[in-house]
Amino acid sequence: MAPGKPVKFIYRVLGNYRATQLKYTASNGDMVDLNDTNNIHTAGSALPWTGEATPEPNGNPNVLSASTLSAKGDSYITCTITDDQGNVVANNTGRGAYASCYASTPQ
Repeated sequence: MAPGKPVKFIYRVLGNYRATQLKYTASNGDMVDLNDTNNIHTAGSALPWTGEATPEPNGNPNVLSASTLSAKGDSYITCTITDDQGNVVANNTGRGAYASCYASTPQ
């Protein structure tokens, strides 16, 4: 790997409700979707959630996306990608009844 390039990325999703969808780039470049239960109460992931992956092997960006919902309209969700040194590479927060976030590493 070229000097200065991260060895791995750390994914973090924070929010005040369960993530009803949570997707991220795995170390092999595939997208992993944790929303495969077809049940909103068990889909996605309890928050906070953390994962890690090496840089996408084909040179594409590593991506992280998540969503959550609340009938009260008070939901928020934050997607953060940091590098192996702890530097924030990408960060995004969504708010509202249906909140979503999307973070992507630069190409």
